[in-house]
Amino acid sequence: MSLARFQKWAGVTSDYFRMTNGNAGCGVLAEKESSYGSSFNSASEGWYATKRTPTFIKARFWARDNPSIPAEVQSPTQAAVNTDLWGVPSAYFPNTECDIASKFGEHNVMSVLCS
Repeated sequence: MSLARFQKWAGVTSDYFRMTNGNAGCGVLAEKESSYGSSFNSASEGWYATKRTPTFIKARFWARDNPSIPAEVQSPTQAAVNTDLWGVPSAYFPNTECDIASKFGEHNVMSVLCS
């Protein structure tokens, strides 16, 4: 998988095979430390959303104080959500070398994590 994927965060490994990179997979490096660990905890919380289809997995993160959090993430009341309107994902994993459909089913998850 190419490190130059259509995503906000930087790709750090291009080989998804667990035996070649210490089981790291096709990792990405978060652009802000506030998306994980102690910085995430001190920022009080944040929003994660993941969309998984047979052809890709896209993950997004918004810090709690980010003014561009989509309304349907903040107040999930809609039956259908169009994640294509949310812009470039934080992480993007296309179905180029890993047969996503054979490993995962379609899935949408939105969650707020609080510290």
